Amino acid sequence: MLLTVIGVTVRAGMFLVYQPVVYPDTNMYFTLASQLRHFDLSDYSGVRTPGYSLLLLLAGQDVFAVWLMQSAMGVLISLLLFWICFIHTGSASWSLAAGLLHSLALNQLFFEANILSETFSTLLVVLSVACLVSALKNGPRPAYGVAAGVVSAVVTLTRVVYVYVGPLFALLVWLFERDARRVAVSLGVAFLIPVLGWGAFNKVTIDHFGLSTMTGYNLTNHSGAFMERAGDQHATIRDIYLKYREQQIAKTGSHSMTIFSARGEMLKKTGLDNVHLSRQLTKLSLELFVNNPAVYLRSVAESWARFWAAPLYTRSNQFSVPGAARAVESVWRVERVLVLTMNALAILASAWVLISAVARRLKGITGLPIPVIVACVVMGASVLQALAEFGENARYGIPTQSLAATLVVLVAWDIRSALARRPI
Repeated sequence: MLLTVIGVTVRAGMFLVYQPVVYPDTNMYFTLASQLRHFDLSDYSGVRTPGYSLLLLLAGQDVFAVWLMQSAMGVLISLLLFWICFIHTGSASWSLAAGLLHSLALNQLFFEANILSETFSTLLVVLSVACLVSALKNGPRPAYGVAAGVVSAVVTLTRVVYVYVGPLFALLVWLFERDARRVAVSLGVAFLIPVLGWGAFNKVTIDHFGLSTMTGYNLTNHSGAFMERAGDQHATIRDIYLKYREQQIAKTGSHSMTIFSARGEMLKKTGLDNVHLSRQLTKLSLELFVNNPAVYLRSVAESWARFWAAPLYTRSNQFSVPGAARAVESVWRVERVLVLTMNALAILASAWVLISAVARRLKGITGLPIPVIVACVVMGASVLQALAEFGENARYGIPTQSLAATLVVLVAWDIRSALARRPI
């Protein structure tokens, strides 16, 4: 009750001082929502998956309704984190801390006002963990395994980077839970049906079996840093990219997102459509990665480090109360230190939890503790996004930020309990 009251009160205050924000990415979601609403796929290009666009449809494509729904999601996320922590610790006070670390995080609150998929993704990732915990609590429950698989599929169809969640859950259950193989199978099947179904839909509509046609474009945010090393078989794409890269660096200081300035000329000069250009860019990038592994891995390492940077996405012109922007910035300077500290502790906690889990399994000890599930989800997101993207990596850390903080709470509880059990 206390967590709910605090969450609602904070978000009511947000509605009094701020306005919803539309970003360039938002238009892509609205476009797909309109296409799905009118069943008109004549201009469909497979750029976005349908999860967030369906949410926009549910909200009537009204930005204030979306903000209200995402604010409700924020409260629900806090309650789910409370529940996950309570199942492990049995302590209401420690679980309250886990819930508050989400509801009082300013960057989470302001993302609820952004018409972007981060808050919805956060809810789905946390809900998938809660479903898996329910599937294993008090004996294996295949029905909850199905729920975990379905939610994992929905988060994949909202943000493709979370495609690992369903297979990861099935693998963890298979390896660590001796009597829960049915849960692993039901979870895997429930995950695969919607995901493969969307891939088949794309195959029928745009002749591309996959979740999105953005892969090639995103990979150039890594390969673009050394695009001049591409072979002559890619000369047209390479030379166009290098021209626009120079302009992008002069304008922003980074080559990231150059491809979206260069895409129009590439389509014109190569005669390819968006889907086939993406495939060609994927092939080019993979060749560059194989031929220049050290350069690629340095870029991946930088992306991984950026993932933990804890950004605050606000726009000063969206504040409706004078002085509110400065107050938020002042609070965030202090709060960001806490978030960064929790992220650093989460990295250490993940290493400890995963090493301990492997050691126990090698000794023949079964059982899948909640901290292992949470650590795998958080570290999986950090690694996969780093392999695939270079640029706004800090933004990709938003959906798992509160899970990372919850992991710190869980491990702190375990350490406290272990010390309490030691003989004096």
